Amino acid sequence: MWSADVDPCVLSVTAEPSVARSVDFSRLPAAAIHCDGVERVRLMLRDMVFRLDVRHGSIRQPCRLTYLIEQDARLPCQLETIRRLNACLSGSPVRFATDTAWLRRLATALQVWDARTAGLSLRQAADQVWGPGEWPGPGEHRKSAVRRYARIGEALVQGGPNPVFAIA
Repeated sequence: MWSADVDPCVLSVTAEPSVARSVDFSRLPAAAIHCDGVERVRLMLRDMVFRLDVRHGSIRQPCRLTYLIEQDARLPCQLETIRRLNACLSGSPVRFATDTAWLRRLATALQVWDARTAGLSLRQAADQVWGPGEWPGPGEHRKSAVRRYARIGEALVQGGPNPVFAIA
């Protein structure tokens, strides 16, 4: 059984009866069951599965959804799920998060951390990771970046295989 308590991609929502800006789930491929006082919904749109925990109200009539999200480790996954669901419901194209910039940032952070733990200076670490460049650079951009990546790398190493923190 899916649940927002277990799966960060399951969205907790309230469903208020509404005519304006409403979603009519009876016209969508949706299945709902009641479990532990929660209406659990499985919705299939454009070959994607969305799961909702309706904490208050019901999708059995046209309704307006209100998303219940909290500032914790699940936030990025929930926001991405909301973004994709909104695109499907509004008929907009769904753009998948195929951008791997975040993964490249993490890899770069670990490279900088490795260089620093090997005893390289900030300048040497920057030269090793990004190639030779002006030091500290216009507005100290290069120096600030290498410091930031060193901090992120340290947090990754300290956090272990599943770190929970925001990458700026």
